[in-house]
Amino acid sequence: MIPTPIPTLARLALLLAVSLALSLAPTLWLGAGCALLVLLALAIGLPRGMGRVLAWTVLAPVPAYGLLFVISGREATGAWGAGLAWGLVRLVPYCLRIAGLVLANLLFLQVTPLPELIRCLRALPIPDQAALFLAALLRFLPTTLQEARRVLEAQRCRGMARRRFLTPSGFIALALPLFLAQLQKSHDLALSLDIRCGSSRRL
Repeated sequence: MIPTPIPTLARLALLLAVSLALSLAPTLWLGAGCALLVLLALAIGLPRGMGRVLAWTVLAPVPAYGLLFVISGREATGAWGAGLAWGLVRLVPYCLRIAGLVLANLLFLQVTPLPELIRCLRALPIPDQAALFLAALLRFLPTTLQEARRVLEAQRCRGMARRRFLTPSGFIALALPLFLAQLQKSHDLALSLDIRCGSSRRL
């Protein structure tokens, strides 16, 4: 965890501002913003292997996204050639937004310990349940990427080539185990919270 002199609340506000800017920025500014986030990640440093997993997480669904955008372009323009151009023009900023939002959240979590984040959220005028929910939501991002790295390595040990992860079957081989693992973690977290709340009510 990288210490920083910026208060947690200011970091959280900066994260929200960056996320809003990435969601609304035009393509040119979006590219510049993503490049700045990459430079910041190189300066701060992400956990080992996280950059590669982030790249694969963003790149793996690109063929599926591209197909959806091309089909939408075909519906909008009435021709496959024009639909292809229409879809590709909109696919690039979409992927940049997703990558930028994920990277911004990772950088925030890299410099913000979970107890500090929970204290900051509880200091806000929101219910404790909402603060815990937001903290868990933010905290699930790096653990999801770490789980994706383990799934990726396991599938490669079974003989799956890297290029196959960019195909629909390869994406399913990565996404399905990851989805089931996160579903189990969500169930365990919900059970833990239920036990804690029940214990506090009895006390």
